[in-house]
Amino acid sequence: MARITAKTIKTVQLSCSSYFVRDSDLKGFALRVFPSGTIKYFAETWHNGRSHRKTLGTYPILDLKDARKKAVSFIRSIQEGVTEGPPLANVSLKALFFLSWRYRYRYNC
Repeated sequence: MARITAKTIKTVQLSCSSYFVRDSDLKGFALRVFPSGTIKYFAETWHNGRSHRKTLGTYPILDLKDARKKAVSFIRSIQEGVTEGPPLANVSLKALFFLSWRYRYRYNC
């Protein structure tokens, strides 16, 4: 595990399965290298016993400096208790019932 730099990104090796390259300076910041050669930036952290992971962008569309800024912002927001998307408690029981009924009707279960 080492600091992710532009040189690190350019010298990643392809494999038959995807793998992560984790940053040693910013805990939770990583690259995911896919067998196709696609490289994506990720941020991940644990909070209240749950893992939170977010795809930040794809290399070279998003550069390393901006990816780091996004990672810091994401990790900070999770640690402060701000989660993305509405919590499940805001979903009405009527909506859950309708979705479960529709699923069961469509797939005959």
